[in-house]
Amino acid sequence: MQTAVYKIKVEELNKKFIHNLEDDHGKGAELEIKVYPKGSNPRMTEATFWKIISLLNWEEGEDLKIVEPVVNHLTTLPVRQLYEFQDILSEKLFLLDGKKFAKNIGELSYKKGQTFSVDHFLDVRACVVANGEKYFNWVLENPKDMPKDTYFEALLYVVSNAWERKTGKEFSYLPLFNYMTYSNELGWKN
Repeated sequence: MQTAVYKIKVEELNKKFIHNLEDDHGKGAELEIKVYPKGSNPRMTEATFWKIISLLNWEEGEDLKIVEPVVNHLTTLPVRQLYEFQDILSEKLFLLDGKKFAKNIGELSYKKGQTFSVDHFLDVRACVVANGEKYFNWVLENPKDMPKDTYFEALLYVVSNAWERKTGKEFSYLPLFNYMTYSNELGWKN
């Protein structure tokens, strides 16, 4: 059974809806409810996501210092937008999860029948996103231009670091897209 996301208005939450949830997911399923007052907390948009990504300070050299402006900015946002940022990031990483991308990452490229580092490939995909919207869109259309022998794992933890700083608690969230390597089944078909 997969995780599901439902968006409904308060007035639509009724016994029938709850019974449908039980029928679809079973009585033991866990439910998380987020309430957003009408008109509050504007949604995280693609444009805002990419503006935040552009805050990466590449002049710093050390990964944790490079992501620090992003983490700092995320701590100022409403909690809802942290979830939405993570959802958008998960989508970008998912879109890059495919054989045509994995075959073009340099020395550790995917080769049928050989050992392939799924973690390294995820970190390379994070590097594509970290380099901004134009590069991301270019690589989607031109997989041969994936970064070679370079990666940027630190981007994967910006939301969890911001969340911990903001709330003092560990970030526990299943984003809309599973971005782990091989999750995009269509991207790995021949």
